[in-house]
Amino acid sequence: QGFFNMGINQIHEDRFGNIWFCSRDGVDKFDGKYITHYSTKEGLVNGLVFCMLEDKKGNFWFGTEKGLSKFDGKRFTNYLVDQGLNEGAIYYLLEDHSGKLWIGTNTGGVCTFDGVSFTHFDVANSLSHPMVLGMIEDKNNDIWFCTGKGVNRYDGKYFTWYTTEQGLSNNIAKNVVEDLAGNIWVGTI
Repeated sequence: QGFFNMGINQIHEDRFGNIWFCSRDGVDKFDGKYITHYSTKEGLVNGLVFCMLEDKKGNFWFGTEKGLSKFDGKRFTNYLVDQGLNEGAIYYLLEDHSGKLWIGTNTGGVCTFDGVSFTHFDVANSLSHPMVLGMIEDKNNDIWFCTGKGVNRYDGKYFTWYTTEQGLSNNIAKNVVEDLAGNIWVGTI
């Protein structure tokens, strides 16, 4: 058992040099010698893990098909829809400059988590599309979202949408990156 026979959704190297593999069967941590497997048996909220993030405090966050798991190195804390999390599988996680966690889903838009409560952003109040495939924070602390209908920029107050009408080659945005000069580059499908 382990990452050698599972589809890998994301790979992450942590601050200690361990390599983490998010898969259809949980998460595997490789320390250079041994593999440690984490699944629902160890406390993960769901076995289908799409993404992960290591926060500034050293916690590991896992976005799954059915919720969000936080791992402090010893135990898991899970967050579900009934606790305020958005609906949908979690496809992307981002920690911003203030330590706030941004959670992008496949059908429920995005929400933030400040450690206490969730704030929702969806099509009804901000986003151009409910599917969020990627996010970055730029040097101005604006958050950029790759969605199923273009790229969206949030300046902390307002959302701006960029689609094929503004020059994207396709409206399904998959990747976004900021270069050293501050230019935003968008990859579409």
